[in-house]
Amino acid sequence: ASKLMELFGVREIQVGDPAFDAAWFVRTNQPEYLAAALVPAIRAKFMAETGDPRNTGTYKLENGVVRYTEMGGLSPAAVERFAAKLPLLQDLADVAEVSARV
Repeated sequence: ASKLMELFGVREIQVGDPAFDAAWFVRTNQPEYLAAALVPAIRAKFMAETGDPRNTGTYKLENGVVRYTEMGGLSPAAVERFAAKLPLLQDLADVAEVSARV
């Protein structure tokens, strides 16, 4: 699948922050834009998630829409965890909105 994605311009990027680059796998077809959009404040929110083994979901920005998905049910603990992600999701929604216009 990654070779097919590369045909459409999607590739892994690194943002120049060694800790972030080691912790997160980022693929995009807008490498320069997304690398610039992942400012330190947004990267810090992502990094805050790396110590919690319950954070097994995937973030996706596509066509001006941001999604977070993970396998499993909606237990009270999961709902609380999702609610804690809302500030990061709002930041990513702003990035996605601008990205859709680029």
